[in-house]
Amino acid sequence: MNYINKIFLGLSVVATAFVCSCGDGTENLIPGEPFVNYYDVDPSDKSLSGNLRRNFYESTGVYLLYTDILASYTDSYGIDRVEIVDFGWSLDDANTTLRWEFDELADDEKERVTDLVIKYFIPYINVEGGGLKPYSIMLVKNLLTNKEDADYMEESDFISCQRCFAANVYDWIDADSEDVKVLGKLLLRSLVDEKLNYNSPGLEPFFDICADCYEDYYISRQIPEWIDNQDIELIYEKGFMFYYPDLWDEPEYDSFPNKKNDLKSFMDVIFNQSKDEFMEEWSEYPVIVQKYEILKECIENLGVDLNAVE
Repeated sequence: MNYINKIFLGLSVVATAFVCSCGDGTENLIPGEPFVNYYDVDPSDKSLSGNLRRNFYESTGVYLLYTDILASYTDSYGIDRVEIVDFGWSLDDANTTLRWEFDELADDEKERVTDLVIKYFIPYINVEGGGLKPYSIMLVKNLLTNKEDADYMEESDFISCQRCFAANVYDWIDADSEDVKVLGKLLLRSLVDEKLNYNSPGLEPFFDICADCYEDYYISRQIPEWIDNQDIELIYEKGFMFYYPDLWDEPEYDSFPNKKNDLKSFMDVIFNQSKDEFMEEWSEYPVIVQKYEILKECIENLGVDLNAVE
């Protein structure tokens, strides 16, 4: 064996011994604690709240909470821990809630409101393959939030984060069957508003129809005859349901709605009127009907059945 071959043989033996002695690094690993889903109900919890939450998940596939405290426990190091829903964290900073307060529902309120939510809200989003269902829903009353880090709190209908949609259901507690239908639609609207806004890419077909009017928003520049004849029909024909009169009553400076308020006006119609009611009022204006149909389809594509509750 020549000198070079001896060197290669020696290096091979050393390398093999090194690899064999090192292993893959797993032999000294200590198994970690198993994953715990704190949104789920502890199997040992046989309380009224525990049973309501368990039954809610079984019937809807959505976890139910009545408070933002998920669990209190002592970890393996002897440290007391509290797991909470963090509404102060969101992938979208625009929705970040800095502070929140609420009152928990009493037991009798939990039973009534939970049953109403299952009957008058869940059907709207219980669509096969739909993606609008929240991971969990928290039912509370007297919800106050602060999103601007100001010195005051304000009443809110809901707050949300990546894993929880919290609803202020105070008005549900004593609502009759007709009122609760309205409340269910309002809760749905809140959930949809979280997903669709004037910056949503999916709404481009809706906004493209009136793009020129958003950019050059003075009506007189799009409709020259407006200065002498402020006929609201001209606005409808352009695809808008309303306009902004000039503060100084000069028609030359009357303006079209911006994208945000145009979207809101169509959202209001979709959530407050039936299709028949809409067509009775607006069928003579094809651009408005076109925008209505586009937006309605966008909402349904989220996983919403707008006719689920009669």
